[in-house]
Amino acid sequence: MAGTILLGIGIAGSDLDILLCAHDLRALESGLRLLLSPYDAFGIYLADTRGSAAAVCNFEVDGLPIELFATEQDTHQQLAYRHLSKEHEILHAKGPAFADPIRALKVQCIKTEPVLARLLGLWGRPIPHST
Repeated sequence: MAGTILLGIGIAGSDLDILLCAHDLRALESGLRLLLSPYDAFGIYLADTRGSAAAVCNFEVDGLPIELFATEQDTHQQLAYRHLSKEHEILHAKGPAFADPIRALKVQCIKTEPVLARLLGLWGRPIPHST
């Protein structure tokens, strides 16, 4: 699992991100379609993310949005996992009070990476993750 909910900085509408490694994305797509299509807000597509193929599946369980993100890459090597690890380090170093301004800016529909860049005084454009 990855994402802001795990880090304690999720807001209303935040989705739970689940990373997968799959060597046959078309077979995964078919299997997920079969298993998950009855769920609310179901959608699935194959995408090209930074030159590598991915399967992205969205659905809801009891009003909780969930996104499954699969590539052929090991989950610990995926960008979303690497972001999660660095974001966790930052939050741990800054302490629990640092989460409040993050959530306040996220409510304004600002993604996590730009929020952290702003609060940390970093310049430039953060690299968006693909999940």
